Amino acid sequence: MKTASRPHTVKTPPRLVARTLMVTFVTVAVILTVVFIVIKRHPALGARILRQVPFLAPHLPIVELHHERPDGRGYPFGLRGEEIPLAARIVHVADAFDAMTSARAYRAARAASEAFAELQRHVDTQFDEACVEALLAAMPLSHDMPEPVLAQFLGRQLVQP
Repeated sequence: MKTASRPHTVKTPPRLVARTLMVTFVTVAVILTVVFIVIKRHPALGARILRQVPFLAPHLPIVELHHERPDGRGYPFGLRGEEIPLAARIVHVADAFDAMTSARAYRAARAASEAFAELQRHVDTQFDEACVEALLAAMPLSHDMPEPVLAQFLGRQLVQP
């Protein structure tokens, strides 16, 4: 029995382990960087698609700028505060709330109270303060609202069965 277990205890040289880990980490970092670059293109692509529909032309800035942030760290242009149209700031907050309270393939939906707390935590850096306050004012009872009731209120299912 002792001899049968010996092949499993063969040690891998530490340099080989370190090199393998480094290559793996660099590969993952490169993949994530490329994925984020592709994701950051979606506002411009959405605007380009909608540009084909003449009556939507006035709304193109909303689509193109809805990922800009008050602190200037958004995309695609790095606009700050009032440089971002109000409608785009509103959609940014609504989109974030929807993303947090919707189930994804990689995570469950978050409770509305958690989403509100997250929005408030990032006021003036990621989200416009007036827009967050407006959302909170529009949905005052949703902090304590049970998820099925909130889902009905929002007109969609929050958590996939």
